Amino acid sequence: MTKVVDIMETVPYTCRCDETVGDVIKHLTDAEVGSLVVVDAKGKLVGHITDGDIVRFITKKNVKVVGWGEMLSVILENDENHSLEEKTKELLTAKVIDIANREKLYVDKYQDIEDAAEFLSSNSIKKIAVVENGKVVGVVTRSSIMRHLLKQILQE
Repeated sequence: MTKVVDIMETVPYTCRCDETVGDVIKHLTDAEVGSLVVVDAKGKLVGHITDGDIVRFITKKNVKVVGWGEMLSVILENDENHSLEEKTKELLTAKVIDIANREKLYVDKYQDIEDAAEFLSSNSIKKIAVVENGKVVGVVTRSSIMRHLLKQILQE
């Protein structure tokens, strides 16, 4: 039985909980990813933040955003109380911990990948932190699980 440790990415994209959202935006764009695992100074899991969390913060609306084009239109949507410049300044200086999802979604690195796949599916998420003794040691994605399973099928 294949374990999460066998297929996980061992260098997860993370940010510290004391960073600003401006820092997170830089991490997201540099890495070309849509979410980061949020950790404390010791690497312990605190939660996660997505580009959708950022859109919800800047628009003050509970919207589901699927793509960047949709995100841009939601951000630029007319707001008679705040200019885009005001919204952007507030966003860039906000602390990650203030808008991150603090739900600690994770799998243990020695869990079976079938359990991880079920967890991802039941929580409707694409990526999850991999933890050992409370510390984030990797990340496993729905795509990495699918690639592994397809390789297994092709070998049979």
